[in-house]
Amino acid sequence: MAQLERLGRRAIEVAFDGGKLVSEGGVLLLLQVNRRIGLTDAVARVFADT
Repeated sequence: MAQLERLGRRAIEVAFDGGKLVSEGGVLLLLQVNRRIGLTDAVARVFADT
């Protein structure tokens, strides 16, 4: 943990030990939205697959 300059009476501390970070969080959100509103089913009905 590192301490930055104080902001008035408050100390500002930062830490970079947040563990593994992933960029797929948006995919999980899209999955939940799809399950809730049927997004991919609606898109599939619009496009014909010949």
